[in-house]
Amino acid sequence: MMNIYFGKEGGPHIAVSLTIHPDLPDLTLQTGGARSFLLATGHQTAMYHRLNSYCDDVSNVRTTNWSKHLQNRAFLIEDLKRESRMSGNLNHVKQPYNGISPDIFIVYFRSPLCVGFSQIHLLETVKSIWKAGGYVYIQTLGILLREGDNLDVVINDMLREKKNSEMRRYRKKVGNPE
Repeated sequence: MMNIYFGKEGGPHIAVSLTIHPDLPDLTLQTGGARSFLLATGHQTAMYHRLNSYCDDVSNVRTTNWSKHLQNRAFLIEDLKRESRMSGNLNHVKQPYNGISPDIFIVYFRSPLCVGFSQIHLLETVKSIWKAGGYVYIQTLGILLREGDNLDVVINDMLREKKNSEMRRYRKKVGNPE
């Protein structure tokens, strides 16, 4: 499965990771955000074609070991490793977001909770992408993370997002929608 958008005319390579779960933003928000990001990075074809992505449906999964249930995310990381090796792109580019080099690989996530369902899962996901030679883009925070960046803000945002989703679930359960 190769769902990486290859940069044209100097644009970066982008992989889109989507996850379906009741605690996460709706799939429409995730895919719409991904199209918006792709357009902003020069991938105009995102408007006219089906969005190629790595999508996992874990809507009925209750676990603390998320990695084994996110098989398409594992495929994404494997594809990223393979493509990074082929391009010789193992962390040799260190530039700010507005100076994105054309030979970097970016993995798109809508929000911090989409990256990981817990602090451990988030760290595991980000470090796996970094180890594979990629960067992590989190749209709701508007940040591009490269290896070595401090993840405290991302973790805090994920914990806040998780608490909000738990409260929404509780309110729905007791019959008080907001």
